[in-house]
Order: sequence, then C-alpha cells, then structure tokens
Amino acid sequence: MKSNKKYKLGFLFSHPTQYHTPFFRHLAKDADIDPTVYFCTTWGVHEKLDPGFGKAYKWDIPLLEGYRSVFLNNYSPLPRPNFFGQMNFGIINELRKQKYDAFVVHGYTGFTNWVAFVGCWMTRTPLILQGEADLERKRGTAKLALKRMILSALFKNADAFFYTYGLNKKFFKFYGVPEEKLFFHPCSVDNAFFESRARALGSDRVTLRKDLGVKNPELPAVLFSGKFIPRKRVRDLLMACAKLS
Repeated sequence: MKSNKKYKLGFLFSHPTQYHTPFFRHLAKDADIDPTVYFCTTWGVHEKLDPGFGKAYKWDIPLLEGYRSVFLNNYSPLPRPNFFGQMNFGIINELRKQKYDAFVVHGYTGFTNWVAFVGCWMTRTPLILQGEADLERKRGTAKLALKRMILSALFKNADAFFYTYGLNKKFFKFYGVPEEKLFFHPCSVDNAFFESRARALGSDRVTLRKDLGVKNPELPAVLFSGKFIPRKRVRDLLMACAKLS
C-alpha cells in the first residue's frame, strides 16, 4: 500500500447487483483506496423481464449510490448478463487512460471480461480475477480438456485471485493457480441493513406471522429466498420439510 497517495483500484462487473453494492460503498469510504466500478449492462437498474423470476422487476434499493460507477457503451444487439450480451470495447481505453494500480475482473464468462484481460496485459495493469465457480458441475471429457487448456493459460497470466469459499479455491488450484496468488474474499451481506429491518419488524412473532399469512401461530414456517428454478434446489427444501416430525 502506497502511503503518499490513494491506491487506484478498478472493477469490472456485468451489471449492478444488490449483493455487491454495499461492498462498493464500504470500499469507497476507505481513506487509502480510490475505487471505480465499470458495468457492462444496465440490467437490474431499470425494470426488465427476468425469465427466472417470470416477471418484470427492478431492485428496491439504490444500486449506484455511494461509490463511483461507469456504464460502458455496449455494442451487443441483445444486451444482457451473458457472454455475447456484453460487448464493451471501451474498457481498453479506460485502462489506458486511468492507469489503475490494479484491476479486478469478476469472472470470465462475458466477452468484455476477455477484452479486459487483453487490456490489462496491453497496459501492464496488474490483473486480479474474482470468481465463484467450483468443480461440482460435471462435464464431458472433451469439454473439460478444452476448458482446462483455456483457463490454465488465462490463470497463468493473472497476477492474483480472489476466492469466495473453499470449493472456489479448489477450482482455481485445479487449473494451476499457486497458493501464493490466492486471497480469501468471502461473500458478505449488508449486516447494518438487515439489522435495521429486523428492528423495524419488531419481536412480535404472532403479529409478524399473521402479516405473512400464517394463520396458525404454532405451525412451523420455513422461509425460502430465491428464484423457483432447479439450480436453486427448492425441491431439496421441500423434501427436507416433508421429513420434519
């Protein structure tokens, strides 16, 4: 850490999310860090149809307040958070102009992510790769071999990695990342927000359950927060509830 100036740090994300916004706000308050977050799409900022939710929505919390953010021009004909839905060539010019001390790229599954990798190498900007992948998903031998060849080459040319949990660390090590390049960056939540909401709701269990439509105050209630799609494992929760006495 340089003591005579702020550490200039850039981030690249596909779109603003309610998960990462509190972290960016917190980071912006650090006296030693000057962060800028680049987004590839406006997904989630404006109301749009989400196939997973089966309805149009936008988040009910401010996603862009409290930190510096930039929306890159997106040249994709179908802008969305998938590989070809993010085509933001301007990230190279940003890296050239801003001269970041380090640049954090979230994942590798967007076209712009790969543009950013090239941009970091061209401008000699230290590249930090952040991810949440693991090895649990089974793939065919040919796909696994191709993926291992591509990712091993990519990871060899990154300067550091943020892993979020144990299986994520195993994922990076499987593709050749040495221990000294791995740094723990856990998933986190905005504790202050949830604590304030809990205080606002109060501790009157009977009234709260009544407001939620649970008519019998003694009936067990189980909360699920997420989309009703297979990868969220809703069926597992239902099967577990069925085994309750």
